[in-house]
Amino acid sequence: TFDVALTGNLPQPGTQVWADRLGLSFEVVENGKSLKVSVAKDAAPGLHWLRFHNAEGASGLVPFVVGTLPEVTEVEPNNTLAKAQTIAASSVINGKLGESGDVDAFSMPLKAGQQLVAAIDSNWRLASPVDIVVQVLGPDGFVFEQNDDDHGNDPFVAFTVPRDGNWTVRIFGFPTTPDSSFRFIGGANMAYRLTLTTGPFANHAMPSVVPAE
Repeated sequence: TFDVALTGNLPQPGTQVWADRLGLSFEVVENGKSLKVSVAKDAAPGLHWLRFHNAEGASGLVPFVVGTLPEVTEVEPNNTLAKAQTIAASSVINGKLGESGDVDAFSMPLKAGQQLVAAIDSNWRLASPVDIVVQVLGPDGFVFEQNDDDHGNDPFVAFTVPRDGNWTVRIFGFPTTPDSSFRFIGGANMAYRLTLTTGPFANHAMPSVVPAE
């Protein structure tokens, strides 16, 4: 059970939360600014859809992800290599490119031969209006790997570490709808989930569908 911050206008009283799958229960905090979420042990991992409703109507669908790795919250300031947030082990970082020009950096101690996966969930499943770029930087600050688009606008990197040291994953983003400016975008709705893991990671299945029989 944990608290989730809410953005938007959540009328009170009587607001409840509907989920499209079993295994989740919710309690709306009285001030409407957060939500207590309980996840059952047998809740299906992956994407769930929520809808807020009361006697006056219902909200649009809101995506909510149940993960299988430890969850970490991004901590600012982490916009330079010197201030990179340290991630001790395989985790999912819940973050936000909060303001224009924002860059987020995360540091992990890695050994030669380990395979680091850096995968972003943002625009493709969470509908954040941002096209994120992910970079992997070595202990000396040089960029070894970069990806922009893998699943739609969301990047994915699988990188074999060549030497021991503290490696950094850096992310920044551009508007999904291009305009005349050239800048790193940011805003209250630029949320992302960054998976950093040296363990197994399923990127896709082939074939993606099989006959029922």
